[in-house]
Amino acid sequence: MNIQADTQGTEDNEITEIDEEGNQPATIDADEPHPDASDPDAPEGGSDEVDDQGDIELQFGDEAPPAQTSDDGENSTVRQMRKRIAELTRANRQYEAEKKQGAQPAQPPKLGTKPKLEDFDYDEGKYDAALDQWHETKRQVDAAEVEQRKALEKREEANRARLEGYLNAASTLKVKDFKDSEDEVVSALSVEQQGILLAGADNAALLVYALGRYPAKLQQLAQIDDPVRFAFAAAKLEKELKVTPRTATKPAPEGRVSSTAGAPAAGGGEKKLEQLRADAEKTGDYSKVIAYKKQLKQAQQKRR
Repeated sequence: MNIQADTQGTEDNEITEIDEEGNQPATIDADEPHPDASDPDAPEGGSDEVDDQGDIELQFGDEAPPAQTSDDGENSTVRQMRKRIAELTRANRQYEAEKKQGAQPAQPPKLGTKPKLEDFDYDEGKYDAALDQWHETKRQVDAAEVEQRKALEKREEANRARLEGYLNAASTLKVKDFKDSEDEVVSALSVEQQGILLAGADNAALLVYALGRYPAKLQQLAQIDDPVRFAFAAAKLEKELKVTPRTATKPAPEGRVSSTAGAPAAGGGEKKLEQLRADAEKTGDYSKVIAYKKQLKQAQQKRR
């Protein structure tokens, strides 16, 4: 689920949150590429490759993670179908968002035509009063335009910050199936719900990934229509979310196969020979030294 910043309009492939002023702030867009994200269609191999579940394990509270189905056998046709379904879902969400705009926000006063003296039968008193009113209206219109421009710039900056934060957080997860999880969330949540999740979560990317991997949790959250209750429920889930590094199971080191049973290992033989010599100097008995040197010589000949 990529976040797309859009303040002046919504492109066809974006899902946006419509705020109370009819504006369209940062959005969740599953088509936007994530930096450093792994390509699910890329060939296997490579030092930076992560498995389908990534390098982290996620868990909500003490609830056991749901069983994950492998998509190793999923062909390109199925993947394209899933992508098309996600695109259609986003298009439907966009249509709903446009309908939800409904009533337009309060418009600033409009500046009419500047009064002329002849409009008042050359009554200077009425003309002056109308002209004063026109100048006052113009002042209000100019001030409203300045405020709207400042508000727009502020929203754009906030959207850029959210977008950058989301993409950075998504890239640091380094999980191969983030895109799939993101698609699931985009398909399940409404435009308003996506906006709340994006704006309110401490780590929206991590929560999105977790919800995509816990379909039951995602559906429960999607059924909450009230924005306030939804925000509290999402915050509760994020608080319960546990993240632990995945411990890779390393294969046991292969044992060395000696070419000769009982033959001393290289390096270790010299050390043992020195120990036998030290003992012989104390006892005066060099028989063990002679026997061990003979054993070393035989082992070297067999290795050849």
